[in-house]
Amino acid sequence: MNKYFAALLPLAFLLPACCTTPTLAPPATISLTQQVDVLNQRAALVTGLRAPGAQVWVQFKDDGGHTQSYTLDGSLLFRQYANPAGEQAADVLLVGRYAGQDVFELGSNQTDHWMAIRREANKAYIGKIGGPGAGMIPLMAEDVAKVLAIARLYENLAQSPAALRLAMTIQDQPEPPTNEVYIIHTPTDRPAWIERIEVVNRRTGDVDEVRMYRPDGVLEATARLSDYRAADGDGVVVETQALPPAPRLPHKFQLDYPGRQAKLELTFGTMKLAPELLGPAGRRAFATPNFGEQGLEIIDVDAPRAAAPPGAAKAP
Repeated sequence: MNKYFAALLPLAFLLPACCTTPTLAPPATISLTQQVDVLNQRAALVTGLRAPGAQVWVQFKDDGGHTQSYTLDGSLLFRQYANPAGEQAADVLLVGRYAGQDVFELGSNQTDHWMAIRREANKAYIGKIGGPGAGMIPLMAEDVAKVLAIARLYENLAQSPAALRLAMTIQDQPEPPTNEVYIIHTPTDRPAWIERIEVVNRRTGDVDEVRMYRPDGVLEATARLSDYRAADGDGVVVETQALPPAPRLPHKFQLDYPGRQAKLELTFGTMKLAPELLGPAGRRAFATPNFGEQGLEIIDVDAPRAAAPPGAAKAP
């Protein structure tokens, strides 16, 4: 045997051992109460949010069953607060633009939700929150609020006027270890169902995924969140009070409705905390548009003639 080969042979047996990536131990587990506290501390800092300079990609089936897709520049406005019933409420407005013109609009407030297309289709889908046409708009603004995973969670039924309960499972495998927080509706007049599951990465503390379900238990949508960075706090009025650290928020998310064959992808360059949206400026921004005055065909999704997009759920 060549003496140089013989000298190297022992090193060949050592290479796998020296170059193997060590297995990381899972982080210490925490309770449901502790996990909810962490998520709620972040939610408390995000009463209002502006995300200008977004990249928007949207795809959906139109009334004729044809796939429509748009790549647009856009912006997102978001605010959350307790409504008069004491429930956690959120308003959302997403606008997509092409060549400086508004092309796509997705919005919801406490009374209405809508989606408008101002190019070839030139129409607006609109309905009442909780109305019989809920889920019949191709894409839902209130779902964007849910998948951002920055809404306050109620820890138990006594705290929640909306009859919500929470549960949590802990997963150590596969990597990364996760806490899966279940948001469960428990109405008195129908069976309980899992509304959504927020999957928390235990290594980073970030919500990596949100899964939303219909009342019949069928998966409605999946959102994947990434590119977590600190929000820009420039819009916060400091006065004499020191500000807490800016919360980490997802600057990219992908929302996929497999049954409806609809998708929404948003990429944000920056997110600015905007508590001023709780005031008069917010009321104007989230007011329901008058699409008739804008010359759009209006489709009332609550009307009996409205046709559901493929895979859409009936109102619970």
